[in-house]
Amino acid sequence: LLSVKEKYVLREILFKVGEIYNIDKVDESKKRIFNSGLFSNVEILNKLVDKENGLLNIEIKVLEYKSSSIEANFSFTELDHWQEYLKPTGVEAQARWVLGNILNTTSNIEFTGKISSDFYLDIFTDKPLIKRDFTAIYRTPWTLYFRIPTQIKYFHIEQSEDSELIIDGLTYSLKFDKMNDTRYEFNSTFEIIQSNDSSIIEEDEEPARWMNFIYISNKIKNPLNPVGGQYLSFISTLYGTFLGGDRNFVKFEGEFRKYLRIWNDNIFALRVVVAYINNLETDNDLPDIYKFQLGGQTSLRGWASYIDKYEGSLISDMINLEYRFPIKNKFGGELFIDAERLYETIDAFINT
Repeated sequence: LLSVKEKYVLREILFKVGEIYNIDKVDESKKRIFNSGLFSNVEILNKLVDKENGLLNIEIKVLEYKSSSIEANFSFTELDHWQEYLKPTGVEAQARWVLGNILNTTSNIEFTGKISSDFYLDIFTDKPLIKRDFTAIYRTPWTLYFRIPTQIKYFHIEQSEDSELIIDGLTYSLKFDKMNDTRYEFNSTFEIIQSNDSSIIEEDEEPARWMNFIYISNKIKNPLNPVGGQYLSFISTLYGTFLGGDRNFVKFEGEFRKYLRIWNDNIFALRVVVAYINNLETDNDLPDIYKFQLGGQTSLRGWASYIDKYEGSLISDMINLEYRFPIKNKFGGELFIDAERLYETIDAFINT
């Protein structure tokens, strides 16, 4: 080890000197060392030293990451969106600077700047939605003496062609991965929303405090080109109440995806999304920026998002059905049916 202290490797190891060899503990230790973010390569080698008594020496070889890195890229991607399942597709330019091994520990700091635009053009203004954001993130794989990754993020967001929506905030996150396909996450956020458009927020500036719990089970086979498996997520978010802020409500969002291989390389895909907001202030309607929307490439395709700006509702359900088939070589096609509904009340949701 050159710049990393030995203790940051030893605390990731699950086996002890003198105990019975356990391949599962060895593999999990290797994974933990790699996930610390300090090393680009980790090898654990077994060397037999006493055949009669079955004694092994275990050698751990690591290759340290460079302490800092700078990168830039341009890509076609799904853009970040406040409504998790409504991420629009667009182009994005990004620059990132990472400072690793802070004070010779497993912590790192990342600075990222982005500018992006979705593909939707307003037919009246002929201008795309432009988004600019900057984030500064501090990460560490340990919280006190527990192997629970912690993240603190400052973010600044400017959105739309006239920068009519500006958000500054700070988020504290705890993340816990159970095996390779299940993740739990807790976030606590304070943010200030600014806008000169009354359809977004009622005042020029509005503080918001919220915390949420996220559960994700991702068992999709080959995520870049799914051929089977399923995905399940649930997000529960509390705004205001004892946290403070101008709004008091609870938001629930659930999503399920299923991929089935029919024959050869033909795939049937199903996606169901249900979302609900319980406004705890019945005499104070929520601004539309907090409500659910529809439209766009990742929800109700064929309907543009941002229709009537940020107009939305308290309840939403959506289903996407797709049949994907190969044509020739790397080319393929798909047939799809999308349906989505927005409601303001439970009665309207049940009786429609």
